[in-house]
Amino acid sequence: MKIIIVGMSSIGSFLVKTLSDHSEYDVTVIDRSKEEIDKATDLYNVNGVTGSGSSRSVLLKAGADTADVIVALTPIDEINIMCCMIAKDIGTRYSSALIHLPDMAEDTEYFRRLASIDYIINPRRAAAEEIEMQIGLPGKVKTDALFGDSAVMFKTSVESGGVLDGLSMIEVKKFFGGKMLIGTVRRGKKIFIPDGKFVLEAGDEIEMISEKSSVKGILQKLGLPETAADRVMMIGCGTTGYYLASRLTEKKKSLTIIDRDMSRCRRLTELFPYAEICCINDADSLMKQNMKNVDVCVSLTGEDDRNLVNSLFAWSCGVRSIITRVNSPQYEKLLNKAENQITVSPAAAAVERILGFIRNVAFYNEKGDDIGQLRLISNGGAEAIEFMAYDNCRMLDIPFASSSFKLNKDVLIAIIIRNGETIIPDGESVIRNGDRVIVVTKTGGRYNTLNDIFK
Repeated sequence: MKIIIVGMSSIGSFLVKTLSDHSEYDVTVIDRSKEEIDKATDLYNVNGVTGSGSSRSVLLKAGADTADVIVALTPIDEINIMCCMIAKDIGTRYSSALIHLPDMAEDTEYFRRLASIDYIINPRRAAAEEIEMQIGLPGKVKTDALFGDSAVMFKTSVESGGVLDGLSMIEVKKFFGGKMLIGTVRRGKKIFIPDGKFVLEAGDEIEMISEKSSVKGILQKLGLPETAADRVMMIGCGTTGYYLASRLTEKKKSLTIIDRDMSRCRRLTELFPYAEICCINDADSLMKQNMKNVDVCVSLTGEDDRNLVNSLFAWSCGVRSIITRVNSPQYEKLLNKAENQITVSPAAAAVERILGFIRNVAFYNEKGDDIGQLRLISNGGAEAIEFMAYDNCRMLDIPFASSSFKLNKDVLIAIIIRNGETIIPDGESVIRNGDRVIVVTKTGGRYNTLNDIFK
């Protein structure tokens, strides 16, 4: 599969690194900087072209006339849109673009039609949505929406002697009352899609799937109650901060925003008149801020070092919920040692979604099959695939507990969405025509249709 990546930003570099580990991808990178191109071609098994991705001649030199996918990841939205438009015109089959700015993001559907863009990702808005979901959660838990807001997947670990240690999947479901299931288990370097007899062990990293309304009760049974989240302090307020502040003020949170740029602070005062805006441009002044009355501290500056210092200071002040923007894996590991720390990486989140799109078009959409969406989960070791159930489904209206209802190995039906209602299936559940069926499987299963998951 031939892939062109335009723009060696943090997201572009991360994506190149990930794709270069897979021999089935033939990757070409484009960037204006020869230094960035040389770095990429020296480090990874990729081709490089120096120039603008919005240039037809440069795209042709990169092979866009025969490419399967182009992914435009420059910092400039207009260039990303132009890259996709020209590449599709000269023969590239699929295109994906980053859109950063709020005013451009409002016209996402228009740009998708205008430039024939197949997939648009707004990493900053996605990061803000992810951060909002973490606010108030204990640091041992990290949640993510799963194909909509009604169902969530959250990660936690099995503690030695804890309530989950030694329980089978059947016992786990009874313990929580049935409104959840465990989609994946990571034990060391191995990924498991657990069946009912699978038994959890201390140290297992698990991803639980539940209705959004059930999360609070599940956390309480795990001994991980939500913390207060009414008073939020945000340090750094660029585009990601803008998206987050908009969502928090809509929910009437008490919000304090700290930024070092005076002109930006003036603008924030206009945008968020009910928030407290402070212009602070040095560490000493920040350390004088009273964090004892803060429920949640979110550090969103563009520098990992500053975010690390800000978060550790908030931790030392006793703030119970701390969320930190990071792109460095080393910092992420360091911060996650503190139980009240949650890290969010916009670059990692964007790459995960782009990889899902690439895998989708690479292995599934060539046949025009009944896949709605695909998400990589469990650090890329598993996939959550949304299938549409049509009247040709072999298992329509057959209860899951029936002896004739058989799934392939390492396949789990996690969620059924029916007329907007989220169903966590049990033995009495059935698939009906028109259902959206969320399936969890190990990466590489290459299931094309809903019928493929059945024996």
